Amino acid sequence: LKSMITGTSQADAALVLVTAREGEFESSMLKEASTRDHGLLVFTAGIQKVAVAVTHMDGVEWSQERFQFVEKEILSYLKKVGYNPETVKVV
Repeated sequence: LKSMITGTSQADAALVLVTAREGEFESSMLKEASTRDHGLLVFTAGIQKVAVAVTHMDGVEWSQERFQFVEKEILSYLKKVGYNPETVKVV
């Protein structure tokens, strides 16, 4: 977390990586989990430009349904943090 704080203090934009793997994504979104921490830290650091990359799509057989679920969940969380979901690109 220390290096994450140092990096965000110098950043103009952030790329948040989230896994599509079932169970792993859900675990990363639990209270005080890494994805939630990173999203909040990036917003608190004042970084306005954020993109999300969904990784490990091969682990869910490139399921569009799974991608859309992850996209919906992460955008919902980032909205709660303070981001406008319309300005966050998910790839």
